[in-house]
Amino acid sequence: MTTATDTKGLSRELEGKILRVFFKDGEIAELKLLNFELHENCEYCDGYAGIIYDVIQTNRPKDFPDKKTNACWWADLTNIEKFELVS
Repeated sequence: MTTATDTKGLSRELEGKILRVFFKDGEIAELKLLNFELHENCEYCDGYAGIIYDVIQTNRPKDFPDKKTNACWWADLTNIEKFELVS
């Protein structure tokens, strides 16, 4: 199936890896990618694409006091500008 969703290069192959993610709102976070999700439009929903991750560190610790290690977070791919593979 061909997808029109821009995955920005993210994929399931990166699950378990450490990434530096640059978000559109200016946040830069180092995170562990737990899960990559891509679901195209279907009869039940409009579809979604994003990542589930644990935060290792962020450039905005005061803005996000609840983003702690071992906390699971969701980011929609539309909120991500780019990423770098750390390890």
